[in-house]
Amino acid sequence: MFIKTTKSKNHTYLQIVESFREGKTTRHKVIANLGRLDHLLDSGYLQSMGQKLLSLNNTPCIGAENLQETARFCYGHLVYQKVWEQLGIGEIIKKCAKGTRIKFDLEEVIFYCVIHRLLKSKSKRQAFKDQELFYGIKRIKGLQEIYRSLDFLSAKKQAIETQLFHNRKGVYAKPIEIAFYDVTNYHFESNKSDSLREFGFSKAGKFNEVQVVMGLFIDSTGRPIGYDLFAGNTFDGQTMVDALKMLERQFNIRKVIVVADKGLNSKQNFHLIRQAGYDYIVSARLKSMPKELVQKILDTNDMETKAVCEDTGEVTFSWKVLDYEANYTDANNNEQKLQDKLLVTWSAKRAAKDSKDRERQIQKAKAKLANGADLQNKKGANRFLKTADNTHTKAIEIDQKRIVEDTKWDGYYGIQFSKTTRGRDRNALKCFVRKGF
Repeated sequence: MFIKTTKSKNHTYLQIVESFREGKTTRHKVIANLGRLDHLLDSGYLQSMGQKLLSLNNTPCIGAENLQETARFCYGHLVYQKVWEQLGIGEIIKKCAKGTRIKFDLEEVIFYCVIHRLLKSKSKRQAFKDQELFYGIKRIKGLQEIYRSLDFLSAKKQAIETQLFHNRKGVYAKPIEIAFYDVTNYHFESNKSDSLREFGFSKAGKFNEVQVVMGLFIDSTGRPIGYDLFAGNTFDGQTMVDALKMLERQFNIRKVIVVADKGLNSKQNFHLIRQAGYDYIVSARLKSMPKELVQKILDTNDMETKAVCEDTGEVTFSWKVLDYEANYTDANNNEQKLQDKLLVTWSAKRAAKDSKDRERQIQKAKAKLANGADLQNKKGANRFLKTADNTHTKAIEIDQKRIVEDTKWDGYYGIQFSKTTRGRDRNALKCFVRKGF
């Protein structure tokens, strides 16, 4: 016998049914009609009947309140393991490890370090302690194995990158004709510098902490190709050009487009990039543009609407492209002319965020004013405070004019890119905007 559900009109019913054979045919005989399923669930009758059946069978009924957790495992790494295998990373490691004196399973240790970084992102010491949390991971015998695997990766970096680059071409059919080069910083919660960790321009505002500069090559789909590390006080422009030439030779990529935030935005950097034969797509400093160009940026009449709210009919996203020209002097004191394009976008979502952020800064400014703040700079909330004149630092009132001026820029974002007419460069720009670099 078994319990069978049947549907009639809009309801589900439960029946106790007996199965029997009549010749070569299996037939069902209804022993009892238990009623509508929703009524049985609401009344608790179904649960009590189940408990009674368990007791008749001398089987203990264990409720959820009596359950006790005995183990919990992370298993998200099984997805990453599939990608790991597709790219043949294990075979690359084994090939590069030939001739070394490493006796432990190098691939297992490196794979665990990778998935721990992806799923936990804690120190290597903590990674060693967290091993039991991961389902199906082979036990690493000592913390020293993790440190030795890092030494191996550092020594074999270029060989691994090159082989991985060739392997990925077999997995992803699309050839790499365009590569993006992005520059970013990693800061350390420390003020002790060394040959790599140095004080430098911090895009995160961590000026009192040392950092390392990283240049990363990625393809148009966002997949990494190669990277390089530089001291935290390295000048982005020249280092980037040297790294680009090295990586271009290593991977034989036809075209490179430099992608970066405002930290790279300087005429000298652009000059170096152009002289090296590369293009660039960089976040623009809209507020510091020439006065005539600022007027064009803030003119909404020639903005092209790209998105409208279905409920209100209000514009939620618009854009336009402007010409941008500037004269500058290069490192050899030669006069140069920069001719770029400027993509200006306006977003209702960004405008709301800008307004909210400013209001928070204004409240901080009011608190500072009430406490008689002494202004040492005009950063953060201080930019909304006024002093008597340039010779005084004591705040005397909220700068309403500055607030009105700042409000004009709510929702605006700019991207500066090298002037080019080639179609694939336009596709790269679309990729830049779409992926939110």
